[in-house]
Amino acid sequence: MTTWGNENDDAGNLDPNNTNGPKALRDAYAALKAQNDELLAGFTAMQAEAKAAKVQTVFNDLGVPNAASQYQGDADPAKITEWVTNMKAAFGGSGTPVPDTSIPPAVPNEDLEQFQRMTQSGQSGGPIGSVEFAQAGVNDAKSIQDLIANSQKFMRG
Repeated sequence: MTTWGNENDDAGNLDPNNTNGPKALRDAYAALKAQNDELLAGFTAMQAEAKAAKVQTVFNDLGVPNAASQYQGDADPAKITEWVTNMKAAFGGSGTPVPDTSIPPAVPNEDLEQFQRMTQSGQSGGPIGSVEFAQAGVNDAKSIQDLIANSQKFMRG
């Protein structure tokens, strides 16, 4: 008896609950759908990373890098700038850092005043000091013998 080419029609593989097509096509469709879902998840993660990097860059440029974790809006720099401005106004920030007065200066005030006087005397043509004299001798030296002679002259006074 002839079956007229319908030997492999997959009629026996049809799911009784789903008659949309042969089982092989449904399996291929399911595999492609799973692959598509995986690619979509990867693309979504890459978009989120790119957005976070862009937002962090804008916050760094505005001088408030730690505020990026609180921002939930778009990655548009204009919107981020507006948000930062609003937050500074809301929390009383002026945008300029306030110096910490609890830390004493590294150089005492009397030393700063002495340094200022020394700088002013050098600018007004005051007398040259021994360090400057020695440095001038080193700069003018043409040989090792000149350096030795200069150091001996400096040591004598």
